[in-house]
Amino acid sequence: MASQPHIRLATINGEIARDEAIDQVLAAASPAWKRALRDLIYNLPEGWEGIFEQIRFMAEAQGIRAHTPEAWGGIAQTALRNKALRYKSPIVEQRMTGSRSHARTSKVMVRTGHI
Repeated sequence: MASQPHIRLATINGEIARDEAIDQVLAAASPAWKRALRDLIYNLPEGWEGIFEQIRFMAEAQGIRAHTPEAWGGIAQTALRNKALRYKSPIVEQRMTGSRSHARTSKVMVRTGHI
């Protein structure tokens, strides 16, 4: 029983470290890049379903490139925190198609009506 608070504390510390790292990566991104991604996400139709890799492909097709690969994850986490996107379910996943990630899966997201 004594280990339970320690486990939760470790989880909280990990979440804090993750959030700080995301904030650091996004702080280095240009405001124009962040605005372009925000606009792309908010212009997805309500109920859109897919994985974030598809949003990245849409952005790259429009010439929107990240300064580092980690920035894509930062934008995804920000959209989830702001409730613009939500996970469809903790267990619904889809295979990624990018040449560097085709063997992995990613959680399916849904575009909410939240703006």
